[in-house]
Amino acid sequence: MSIHKALVLETKQGQQVVKDVPTPIPKSVEVLIRVESAALNPVDHAIAHDGIFVENFPTVLGIDGAGVIEAVGDSVERYRPGDRVFFKSDIGDPSSSTFQQKVIVPADLIGKIPDNWSFDEAATLPLATLTAAVGLFDVLKVPFPKDGTTSSEAGWILVTGGSGSVGQLTIQLAKLSGLKVITTSSPHNFPLLKSLGADITIDRSSPSYVDQIRSHTNDTLTHAFDASGKEAILAARSLSSSAPSKLVLVLPPPNELVDLRKEKIFENVTILAGGYDEHQRPLAARVWRLLEGLVGQGKVKPNQVKVLEGGLAGVLEGQKLQREGKVSGFKYVVRPQDTK
Repeated sequence: MSIHKALVLETKQGQQVVKDVPTPIPKSVEVLIRVESAALNPVDHAIAHDGIFVENFPTVLGIDGAGVIEAVGDSVERYRPGDRVFFKSDIGDPSSSTFQQKVIVPADLIGKIPDNWSFDEAATLPLATLTAAVGLFDVLKVPFPKDGTTSSEAGWILVTGGSGSVGQLTIQLAKLSGLKVITTSSPHNFPLLKSLGADITIDRSSPSYVDQIRSHTNDTLTHAFDASGKEAILAARSLSSSAPSKLVLVLPPPNELVDLRKEKIFENVTILAGGYDEHQRPLAARVWRLLEGLVGQGKVKPNQVKVLEGGLAGVLEGQKLQREGKVSGFKYVVRPQDTK
């Protein structure tokens, strides 16, 4: 039996320890991937330290990954051993979670990496892209980009927390769908957000936050995406005072939001931090094909990355830095194959 190293969360809110685990064999529609880079997301340390989402232990965490296919199932035709790919795991599935050296992933939920992208860059894409896509295309019903070309102009969208991983991908997909984008962040990230296509940037700490947004949109804003998880109330207050509006959240809504639901339609997308809902599986597969094309054409930019040393052991330091709020405008990644 083949084995590989994994960072195992032994019990709920317990220790994460590097251990040898069995390497699975791919089934007919699956691929076996050697993980070259795995990105850290806030949900990882939330599971580890707050005990949310996952109930079965021991398990492995990690959602975003990139690597090289080592084996394919009998029914897989699109991919072959040696292909460089990015992929997303399902939370709570230790066979696909990325804080380990080898994973099994369904073949319809991976995408090829172009030669000019590093594994580290590609590993920043999966969860953020799917989160953005579900919010935009499934909830807000934004037009799906066609073959990577920009659709006709379709009004404004507010994306809060634009410098975060989800915010950056939401901005880019929204622009490809023809929307004009207002985004919020700290001012030092404004140049980054402009480079991604943002039309208007707002200081998230500005006392005139809501007034500025309403002024720029002439009080016509009907779409908002709280990618920050912290600006739901401000985003809601920025929506049109007369037209029915939709607000996508990445975290459960605060109680104050109840009082703002009079003429607005708010949708909380709890799936954004987890796996695929059954009705979203076809969308996920479609998004993967779109993303593969956009990446190949240079129409989507990755998050900036910082590599944590020590292979899988670097995850623990990264989670500590995330809890301390020391992440802005970039994403931490580890390289599992460097694990001692």
